[in-house]
This record gives sequence, C-alpha cells and structure tokens, in this order.
Amino acid sequence: MKTKLLIYLIPIGCLTAFCLWWFSDNQILKRRTNTALDCLELPVGTGRAERVLKADKARDLIAEHLVVVYPPGNSVFTGAPVSFSEPVTLARDKAVAGHSYMTEMMEFMHVESRNIKSIEIDGTNATVKLSFTLRAKSKRGNEQSKQLDGSLTFKKIKSKWLLAGATFPN
Repeated sequence: MKTKLLIYLIPIGCLTAFCLWWFSDNQILKRRTNTALDCLELPVGTGRAERVLKADKARDLIAEHLVVVYPPGNSVFTGAPVSFSEPVTLARDKAVAGHSYMTEMMEFMHVESRNIKSIEIDGTNATVKLSFTLRAKSKRGNEQSKQLDGSLTFKKIKSKWLLAGATFPN
C-alpha cells in the first residue's frame, strides 16, 4: 500500500517543485529579459512580416511607459556622436514605433554574449542587471559592435512583469 502511494506522490512532488521553480518571479524575469533581447535579434534577410511580428512581441513586453537611458556613442545611422544625459520616457506605442523603425533601417542585428548578472525583486518592482554585445549593420552604414552593461527595470502590473525601463549608461 505504501509503495503504491509513493509511486503517485513522488511524481506529484517533483511536478509541484518544478512548477514552483518555473513560475517563480526569478525565472519569469529571466525569460522576459531573454525575450526582450530576442526582440533585438534580426538575422540577415529577415522579411517584413517577421519584423512586424517582432514589434508585436515587443508591445507585449512593454509597460504603458518605458524610461530609456541611452549609452553615449555614435549614431548607427549618421555616425555622429550621440549622448543623452537625461532619461527619455516613451509611451508604449512610441517605443514600439521606434523598434519598428529600427528594424526597418537595419540589415541585421545580433545580440551576443548574453549575461544576466543579477535579479533584484522589491515587491512589484524588479531590476535585472545584464550585459551583452550588440552587433548591427544599418542598410546604409557600416557594421558596428558595442558591449552594453546596464539594467532592465520591470514592474508587476496585473500579475504580469512588464518592461518599464532600460538603462545602459556606458
């Protein structure tokens, strides 16, 4: 009798433990971070339909407003120095439109060497510190590559973690 009970309880216990781990805030934030980085991926020869689908995926990740701090550097489009000392707040639709514009102007974009360094959760706010290399080539420019170290800020809204900020000061 006890053996039969154990045969049922062990798989149920393992399944319960897996579900608790999979649906933990830490794991959800890791998956949301990787999905956000996937939205930046644009292989050579990506068609218009796939670019639109990436914009829709980005829309699902972003909170009503997104606060962005850009790193200083040269514009991918013009080569001119670009630097913002103040954060830029974008409405979700503007952020998605910017993403769509960016994907239309790029020949390719690759996110390499992804590294999620830490995840800090404070109630309904979370900060994911990460680094990655963004390699891109615009349709009119040269290929560029930049190592980015920064953080993504998420807010839990209606039990869903949404991207509320991106800070890459380097």
